[in-house]
Amino acid sequence: MSAGKLAARDFSLHPSLICSILLLSAYCISLLIVFILPMVVWAKSALTLLLIFSLVYYWCRDAWLILPTSYLAIRLDGEDVVLKSRGGDEISARVSRDSLVTPLLTILNISPADKQSMHAVVIFPDSMDKASFRELRVLMKWRGGAVSQVGKQHSGM
Repeated sequence: MSAGKLAARDFSLHPSLICSILLLSAYCISLLIVFILPMVVWAKSALTLLLIFSLVYYWCRDAWLILPTSYLAIRLDGEDVVLKSRGGDEISARVSRDSLVTPLLTILNISPADKQSMHAVVIFPDSMDKASFRELRVLMKWRGGAVSQVGKQHSGM
């Protein structure tokens, strides 16, 4: 291993209760707003159905990790990352420097090598075991590829 090059590290993701609760809360607030707004009944019904379908999709994909497009594993290798989905697909990408690392939340902003789009992988502390979550945060901060909001507040940036 060359100087400055970190060894590749695999991280396994698990369903997240925190993510489930936050999604449900956000969608309940959205539904409340839809019901409060002065709209015709058919528009409220359509928006309600869209919100419910959206909630179920994101719950299944991001919180419960049961869809084929759900990410179950992350492999960090320096600036590169490989996301492994439940469906068996592997996406090779680069970790963006605007990824966020905090003690309660890690957001990996990645840009796949074959696409122009960005993906965000949201990782809560209950998405993996404590030691792995801490190691992921330390690796992201150490390699300089993540923005730490906590560090910005204390350094006066």
